[in-house]
Amino acid sequence: MAKKLREHTEGTHIYMCLQLDDNRIEEIDAYIKESGYTYRTTGDHTPELRNRIIQAFHELY
Repeated sequence: MAKKLREHTEGTHIYMCLQLDDNRIEEIDAYIKESGYTYRTTGDHTPELRNRIIQAFHELY
């Protein structure tokens, strides 16, 4: 299971630093809009990694 290392929420913006199951440390910025969430992650360059980060974010938030 992933582990939350840091979290900061300001209005509709959520920042989280998390450690994935394989001990990778990643970051995510989630923006809540009327249409849903928008994400920026440190894994945006790899779709599989990006999805793992987003999934971990939702499990921990």
